[in-house]
Amino acid sequence: MRTGRARVVIAMAVLGVTCQVGCGSKDDRQDLDVLDAATEAGDTLLDVVPADTGREAIDNARVAINEVVNKADSGPDWIELTNPGDASVDLAGWILKDSDDTHVFRFPANTAIDPGAFLIVQGQGGTSGLVTTFGLGKADSVRLFDPTGTLVDTISWVDGDAPQGTSLGRCPDGRGSFFRLATPTQGTANACR
Repeated sequence: MRTGRARVVIAMAVLGVTCQVGCGSKDDRQDLDVLDAATEAGDTLLDVVPADTGREAIDNARVAINEVVNKADSGPDWIELTNPGDASVDLAGWILKDSDDTHVFRFPANTAIDPGAFLIVQGQGGTSGLVTTFGLGKADSVRLFDPTGTLVDTISWVDGDAPQGTSLGRCPDGRGSFFRLATPTQGTANACR
């Protein structure tokens, strides 16, 4: 029996319902077990941040938004993608947008992400690798589209969801819900425990 704990509520956008701890799919309960274990150990998970995509979209995606920093301690904002699948994915023609449809980053030819790999896209002001012409705001979103224009993954946040020096990241990587992480992990597995 759990005592002295705040109730955690997960928004399940695809189903349009709210699920409280102890209900929902097996994966939802596993995500909450990760949160419980990290909270008990005093680790880096701070809050649950509802994702805009539902469990079905995440499970079917071969590329996922894995972590976002919208207020870096130093340097530009950044977006981390991961490939939770078992085959390399050619990202040529894929698109990243924030909440403004005029802010478009199109992945160039010869850009691929291998299974289990992480790919960083730096925001405006970035100096190496893949760099967008836009930054991320205090209240914003990141949306990932495949070359056909189909929305593959998305995350939205409001001011205060990710204070400076923290990130919003999936736990577990590539498939879980988004959490505020106390330690950003650019290019590596998220600090979920």
